[in-house]
Amino acid sequence: MYSKEEISEMLEGYREIRKTKLGEVPIYTRIRYFDERFKAGGMLLSVDKDNETITLKNGTFIWKVKLEKIKKVWVPNPEVLEQKEIEREIRKEEKIKKKEEDEKEIEKCKELIRLIKRGEIQIVKTPKRK
Repeated sequence: MYSKEEISEMLEGYREIRKTKLGEVPIYTRIRYFDERFKAGGMLLSVDKDNETITLKNGTFIWKVKLEKIKKVWVPNPEVLEQKEIEREIRKEEKIKKKEEDEKEIEKCKELIRLIKRGEIQIVKTPKRK
């Protein structure tokens, strides 16, 4: 059972839709729903209009839910997803830039070590200041 705060958090970036619109939701979309209680849901695998069920998957667990049992359903809000995708791309670019900077720093250190080994640079200890 989830607390109101947990449910609110889990629904961030989601919007409520009518369950009659589930047939329009792209397969593999992550959905959340409320039957007798809030369910974190899973990835939508199919909508069977004849049997009035949806098939969901979460990890390796796959299950069916009768549409008549679903009182509310939520799907990701495309605008929020787009913003999250932009943020993810920015983080990815930042990681790439950081990695490149780290690699340059490593190359500088390797060059210093080569120079020290060849005797072209000497390390001199200086007295500690008081």
